[in-house]
Amino acid sequence: MKTVFKVVMKAWSAHEQDTTLPCCRTLHVKHAAYVSALYTLNISILVVLLYSWRIGVFKLRISQLSAHRCS
Repeated sequence: MKTVFKVVMKAWSAHEQDTTLPCCRTLHVKHAAYVSALYTLNISILVVLLYSWRIGVFKLRISQLSAHRCS
């Protein structure tokens, strides 16, 4: 028994909704773009905050080590 899957690619515009999928009737291209942009922005901010915190911790450790050496 041979099964053949046919994939039909449909171009979405920003004004259309896909009604062929019953589970994703509310999926909209604009919403997906907004969510992905927001996710990217949040991850970028998180990375900047994380590395800023690490730099601050390392500066504090270096200043404590140099003060300990001089004493």
